[in-house]
Amino acid sequence: MHYLNVDDLPQAGIFVRQYFLGADVCQQLCHEIGAGASVPAYINELGGKDVLDEARRRTQYVRVTDRAQKLVEQCFYAMRSELERYFSGTFGRLQQPQFLRYRRGDFFRAHQDASDDIRHSPEVRCRRLSLVVFLNRQSRVPEADAYCGGELTLFRVDDDVDPRLHIAGQAGLLVAFPPHVVHEVRPVTYGERYTVVTWYQGQDEGLENSGSQDSVSNDNNTNNTVERRDNGEDLG
Repeated sequence: MHYLNVDDLPQAGIFVRQYFLGADVCQQLCHEIGAGASVPAYINELGGKDVLDEARRRTQYVRVTDRAQKLVEQCFYAMRSELERYFSGTFGRLQQPQFLRYRRGDFFRAHQDASDDIRHSPEVRCRRLSLVVFLNRQSRVPEADAYCGGELTLFRVDDDVDPRLHIAGQAGLLVAFPPHVVHEVRPVTYGERYTVVTWYQGQDEGLENSGSQDSVSNDNNTNNTVERRDNGEDLG
């Protein structure tokens, strides 16, 4: 498998920022995710229904402290103007970040994060940018505080012989791309993979009853990540 150099990703229209989160922050978040309470992650089906389908997605939503949640949200908001310039768009509110734990054997098959189909939930239809932050690093061989496998793979539509963009995780690395881009997380083969994922909505697409920083569940209690099945919907 050929991994793209981080410096090559902008040529494919992918935004990257190394050290988006500092080493100390990544280490603290890894500790919280590794020890935190969790529930299985769901997939959003047509009709807005969330289903548990471990043949397509197997990972865990993890509860983190309010302090950690707010810190990460602030970092994302601080990056918004630069993201708007890069993608030539205007973004609105940030959906509540998800803190994810992939253990050995966990994966997420090829999918999109957004849809124009009115049968999907409004939270899914209003997404305009996907963001992924790696909190620990990927290694080709088993090492302490690292994981093997678990590549983030994006599928581009062009004339390239291999349409797949394989991205190896680095602690603190931010990757942003349009939510209609098909992508997957390959199975983790060793260790645990820790990431934060979220989405920017369109400028005028706030959710009803939302606060200044929306969650996709319309629930402002950040700790409900592991209590509500409708928090953080993803497409199958």
